Amino acid sequence: MAYKLYGLMLSFCLLACEMVSAAEPTEPDCANSECVVFVNDKPSAAEALCDGAAVTIRWTAGENLFLTTCEDAGTEEQNTNFISDAAGSHASKLIYGRPILKQFLRQHPVGPVPDKFAPRPYCTPPSLQQVSSCAFVLLDKLPENTDNDYCFEPTYVRYNKGQITIDTAKGPIAASDKNYFGTPPTTQQQSNLAALIHQYGPMSRQSNNEDSPQPENARQIAAEKAYLYGTPDESGKKRGYLIRGDTAVVLKEVGEWTQIRYRQANGNEIVRWVRSADLLRAP
Repeated sequence: MAYKLYGLMLSFCLLACEMVSAAEPTEPDCANSECVVFVNDKPSAAEALCDGAAVTIRWTAGENLFLTTCEDAGTEEQNTNFISDAAGSHASKLIYGRPILKQFLRQHPVGPVPDKFAPRPYCTPPSLQQVSSCAFVLLDKLPENTDNDYCFEPTYVRYNKGQITIDTAKGPIAASDKNYFGTPPTTQQQSNLAALIHQYGPMSRQSNNEDSPQPENARQIAAEKAYLYGTPDESGKKRGYLIRGDTAVVLKEVGEWTQIRYRQANGNEIVRWVRSADLLRAP
């Protein structure tokens, strides 16, 4: 019961921090592997990407997918959301919606949702099956131009091989719908995304923390994507992967496979197998 209470309090805290600037953390907060960091110091990449608006970055620990949000200062909740990998490539822009923790939806499936002035209901209760299978959830304020009688409609954002799809209770959103999908990010916007994620995302702290010396058997990932396996064979392939520059501790090597221990952004450690060719060679 104590653990459930702690998780509930953390979910409310993370959601409340999004609406109260004085409570914005400078380091990521994570709840159930969902992490969010508030970019407080307005670096040049954030200024260029979001034109001075507040910026948040979200990700799920162990996955190379990030949601970078330019926060709308008004009441219409018309945020601009960029979904990309750590390199800022394969980026897509969504021009609607307020991000919300999936854990909050699981814990509060009937609402209400904390808001800037007063809690608001869901337009349609969230589908927990959709919540589990999507990458991110954005709340669509309906009607968007109303300050008093409005609700939040959960939309489920998925990412597959560089393609973004949005599902709602009424069905999928067409990729041609300009109320949801923005123009493709420019090369400069992708560069700004990469700069922000590198500075504030989980990988940079793992690779750049000079105060935490790496063990002698630590090795960096050399491949763009190093897929994780539960066993040293193709049948053991898992969903996640590491990216170039991530650091893991080598436990043992078996043929063309290497068993590693990797610390996730939330502090949890996982033991997996990777292809030896995906690691930098030992010095």
